[in-house]
Amino acid sequence: MTSRTSVSALLLTLSLILVSCGTSRIDRELTTIRDEIKKQFGEEAKVRFGQGDRQSIFFVTFENSPLNERAVSTRSKLAQNAANVVKNDFTGFTGIDEIWVMFLRVKTNLIILHRVEEVDTFRFDREARLFKPSSVDIPEGNPLVPRATYIENADQSDVAVRIQLDGQPGAGLTLIPHFTVAGNAEEEKAKAPREVSLDFALFSRQPKFSPDMKIKFEVDGKPVLETAGKVSQYPGDAGTFSEFCYVKLPYTTFKSLSSGEVLTIKLGNTNYELTPEEVSALKKMADFVKE
Repeated sequence: MTSRTSVSALLLTLSLILVSCGTSRIDRELTTIRDEIKKQFGEEAKVRFGQGDRQSIFFVTFENSPLNERAVSTRSKLAQNAANVVKNDFTGFTGIDEIWVMFLRVKTNLIILHRVEEVDTFRFDREARLFKPSSVDIPEGNPLVPRATYIENADQSDVAVRIQLDGQPGAGLTLIPHFTVAGNAEEEKAKAPREVSLDFALFSRQPKFSPDMKIKFEVDGKPVLETAGKVSQYPGDAGTFSEFCYVKLPYTTFKSLSSGEVLTIKLGNTNYELTPEEVSALKKMADFVKE
């Protein structure tokens, strides 16, 4: 497994802009968790707790870790161990909560941060159970190549691709379609999943979407599906906002989205038309599935 670079800066940016809770108890717990990770695993980590209206996320971020150059299974093991520490030592979870463990490459110039690249991100529930990776092995400069990321300790693969609907990663609207299948889909095609997740992430200076957002899909100008999604909004610390919406579709419905030449996605009142290359990238995700 090659290392992953520059996949979803939108996801890793969230770890930098979410504001941690200001209570002294949570501050103490953040310090305890950071110190415990350093003590047990010899790795420096940044920890942050962010809360939205419907969800809270605990972030553990490893910047420029030596494990960035090693196999994904090695990072997966540390991610699981770090999530276990959070599960055991953090008491701030109250609702729909997740633990994200992120591995980043951070390059600086004269102490000014100018580039951040994601190597891996592992997502866990509040009980430290891995439920999907949120990054994928995509060569830098070529995000429209679907990849199957194999997670050894779960014996499953996450097939995903990144599509930039507007702006740039970390400063615009990004769509990450992905689905999970059993086994190593890089080595052998897997049984088709029952559903596909569409993860929308927007970073902007002001909120754009309503909490209950209408979503419409059109193929070659013809309506295919109309649904709705819950939008979680997170205020940042520099007048920024991040908004996330996760939509699940049956696999057969997802395949129909790439059945034509033009795919238009309407989020709220705004239309986003995918390029032919982006539509082709959606279609190629099925290359990892037995038909």
